[in-house]
Amino acid sequence: MKDNSRHAFDCLYHRYWNRLLDAAYTKLGDADEAQELVQQLFVDLYRNRESVQVRTTLEGYLLAALKYKVIDRYRKIMRQTEKMDTWQSFTSQDVPSPDALLEIKETNEKLVRIINTLPEKCKEVFHLSRFEHQSHQEIAQQLNISESTVKKHIHKALFILRKEMKTDFLFCLLATIFISK
Repeated sequence: MKDNSRHAFDCLYHRYWNRLLDAAYTKLGDADEAQELVQQLFVDLYRNRESVQVRTTLEGYLLAALKYKVIDRYRKIMRQTEKMDTWQSFTSQDVPSPDALLEIKETNEKLVRIINTLPEKCKEVFHLSRFEHQSHQEIAQQLNISESTVKKHIHKALFILRKEMKTDFLFCLLATIFISK
């Protein structure tokens, strides 16, 4: 296989496919995911064929590689679940607590103060883009400037906002969603 022998790779594929598929299915309980994982394992093996170093048996190597792919899949699923749980708990609060409302109000006031410090044209472009939901093309036509200039103004405004808001930036974005409702 390291010598780019297609026949050698085909032999490995056919010899270990079913064994790896069974092992993946046992761990995942989903035939499609198991098949996808084993397929990816063989793709990775082929891509890295020249640098693969098998210190045990080839079957042991492949089973170990599969084990790590399964672990990575579980980690990915856990991260997605945690993100969904966090988002659902955040959005499931129909009425934010008084503390949350105060923090939203303070963050919104800080946001307005920072926007007001932007250069005039930058502030105007940012306002049209973010608060009036106009496209770059519409803003360019309205202000008689190029679309690339519009993009530069928006980029500059976002850069300043990120810099000034620092850790509050994500909260700021979420707050503006709730304030605008």
